[in-house]
Amino acid sequence: AVAVPEPFLVNGTVNRVCDGCLAKLEGAVEEAQRVYDEIPVRFPRAVLVGIGVAALGACLWAGIAIAFNVMIMWVGLGIGAGIGFAMVRAAGRGALPLQILSPVLAVASLLAGHALFLAHLVRKAAEEEGAAVDWAAFVASLPELYAATAQDTGFAVLCGVVGAFVAAKRAGRKRFRLAVQRSADPRT
Repeated sequence: AVAVPEPFLVNGTVNRVCDGCLAKLEGAVEEAQRVYDEIPVRFPRAVLVGIGVAALGACLWAGIAIAFNVMIMWVGLGIGAGIGFAMVRAAGRGALPLQILSPVLAVASLLAGHALFLAHLVRKAAEEEGAAVDWAAFVASLPELYAATAQDTGFAVLCGVVGAFVAAKRAGRKRFRLAVQRSADPRT
């Protein structure tokens, strides 16, 4: 009679794995982690892609706010996640510098999008009065405009912060692991 090993949960699946096979699985996970960690991080490329996606995100945020006169939280979250995803893809793998930069870009993207929305409102109001907009003065007065629209600015920043969390989580170093749980019940 051959002794059957006790059941295990291997990555969430019930399995019967001998100790030698389990050691091989653990070795394969360690090797996958080593190979992943040796992938070079293309940081300059990731920064350029992150800035590009942040700029697109600002335009998307402003475009939706202008078109529908509403700010949508899911758009902000998507912008943050998109920045993190794009930076990791461009870099080749996740890394701590990407985790630091991607949230900064996510918040900056939504603040820039909010500034574009405010620019639209200012331009529209100036057109109704038959006046021209001094864009240099507009840029200089952005802090006051952000304060005057504190609730909307706060919402944009909140979406940026939550999106940044998503971005930072996505931009982190991938960790490989094998989840094994021994079962004392031979019926499982």
